[in-house]
Amino acid sequence: LVAQVFNNISASIAQINARESKEKQYETFKTINFANFWIYGFSAISFVILANDFITLWIGKDYILPMSISTVIAINFFMVGVQGTIWTFKSTYFIFNQGKYLVLVTALLNLGFSFLLGHYWGLLGIFMATAIARLITNFWYDPYIVFKLGLKIRPTIYAIRFLKFVSVLVLSAASTYLLAELVSFSLILNLIVKGLICLIVPNVIIILIYRNSKDLLSVKTIALNAYKTILKK
Repeated sequence: LVAQVFNNISASIAQINARESKEKQYETFKTINFANFWIYGFSAISFVILANDFITLWIGKDYILPMSISTVIAINFFMVGVQGTIWTFKSTYFIFNQGKYLVLVTALLNLGFSFLLGHYWGLLGIFMATAIARLITNFWYDPYIVFKLGLKIRPTIYAIRFLKFVSVLVLSAASTYLLAELVSFSLILNLIVKGLICLIVPNVIIILIYRNSKDLLSVKTIALNAYKTILKK
């Protein structure tokens, strides 16, 4: 569901990359990348906080997973999601030859790490293997190629920007988790109250930190225009 928000903008990005200047392309990248980070970061935090309560309510507490496994699943979800902007720009720049064998390398590393880490840590190790395989292959290589060959900008700019994103996400996740841990009601009420905490805390922190940034202003403008379009229909 979250992916569909971004899958429908590939054609628009292709037009911008074909007709506009590199400055305009980079501004577009930053806006979409920020929205990508925000939505997937919020979703990942909500998954960690709410997953076990939801599963308990749905099919019983015998099926819940340790918090460590929920966290690694959320990290994998975030890693794939936040790469969405990179992959969209990579495809619209027609960058296909570079890294064409990297998917195979990632799969082989994933398999190897799964056997190794799964042996020691079970299911947690298998999910960790997926994250590690991505991290040491396409998670850094694809942004490097897009910035170097497509946007013509130093890839370190993306690395610094991403590290700031992650720092904000960690702060948001820790704050949300600490508040959610204070909730102690009935199961259904727990889910509702924690859901409200997840809805408010991460989003407020992100808005406060980025309140003076062009990224937030651009996202607000796009959201407002989309809202007006919906109202007209």
